[in-house]
Amino acid sequence: MPRARSEAPLASALSQAEALLRAGHAAEALTIYRTCLAAEPGNTDARYFGGIAALQSGDGEQAVEWLAAAAGALPSRADVANNLGAAYRETGRFDQAAEAFRRAATLDPNGADAHFNLGDTLRDLHRPEDAAAAYRAAIQADPACLDAYINFGVLLSGQRQHAAAAEMFKHALDLDPNRAAVHNNLGTALLMTGDLDGAAAAYRNAVACRPDYAEAHASLGATLKELKRYPEAIEAFRHALRLHPDFPAARRGLGDTYLSRGDLENAERTYRQALDSQSGDAGLYDSLGDVLQRQGRHDEAAAIYRKVLEIDPHNPTALHFTAALQGKTTDAPPPDYVRDLFDDFAPRFEQTLIQDLGYDVPNLMRKTLEALHNGKAAPATFDRALDLGCGTGLGGGALKG
Repeated sequence: MPRARSEAPLASALSQAEALLRAGHAAEALTIYRTCLAAEPGNTDARYFGGIAALQSGDGEQAVEWLAAAAGALPSRADVANNLGAAYRETGRFDQAAEAFRRAATLDPNGADAHFNLGDTLRDLHRPEDAAAAYRAAIQADPACLDAYINFGVLLSGQRQHAAAAEMFKHALDLDPNRAAVHNNLGTALLMTGDLDGAAAAYRNAVACRPDYAEAHASLGATLKELKRYPEAIEAFRHALRLHPDFPAARRGLGDTYLSRGDLENAERTYRQALDSQSGDAGLYDSLGDVLQRQGRHDEAAAIYRKVLEIDPHNPTALHFTAALQGKTTDAPPPDYVRDLFDDFAPRFEQTLIQDLGYDVPNLMRKTLEALHNGKAAPATFDRALDLGCGTGLGGGALKG
């Protein structure tokens, strides 16, 4: 009878602690579990649920001690192994956590949680292929495991498998279309695949879900700039800056958009504003130097390029233009400068060549060929042709027919 009387208060205390734990009062439950284990150190229920309470209360070391003991007493319980893995993760013991999660997944192959937790842990251990297999197992166990799709997508993005990542994010959004961060991740994945229109749509969905999402507004602005939809890009960057005035990437993106649009005055103003808070950013000085040079303000541009070289002595663009502005010659212009120069000029190349410069070589070619054939139309085909480049491709229209 005395034994029964001692067990009754313990059982009552365990029930009370479990109720508190389920209600989210982990710290209060933990206090009761400590008392119970002081009275009966070998009580497995107290160890297991006490370990969960300790984990939720932030006492990872206590959680490991009690959950490890519970796992030893209950070796066939997948939930115990899974919680032990969580305690190991909490204390930074990722190898042991992976082992515990793997054991839980083996005990219950249809339990998505253990597979998912294993995937996260293997990702943190820099084992992406194993992590991917674990995420796939989680999705197979539960096709509605939203977080598995999201984290798998993030993993794939980190591996530069952007198309596959986009598919994972799309699956996640099928399950919950109100996840602004997932729309943003989808936008970035699509952007990396070259789908600019799809990326813009995804970023718009992100800001529709969360209007105060400054990063998504800025990403939308950068995408619209690449699409040459400059007024929309400018508004997107401005919106980002209204939400977050000290947002360097958004302010620089705004300046780059003005520059691409040919609005040198606003580009200069925006770059100077950005430099107020980023005085050590060589790239911003480089862009400002570009603006000043385009405005014909060569002395000011030279001073800015010297500032770039103070920060980055080997900056190829600054070295090239500093030399050029001093009348010196470098071996070759920087590849990035050449690329940007051609990309910037490409949309207006034909118009400039024909209308502004009066380029008429194609018609001259036609007249020359006709003269060689006594005024008759030139033959439809030739045995040989030499393309001299830079505009000769326009000859096709003049020679056709």
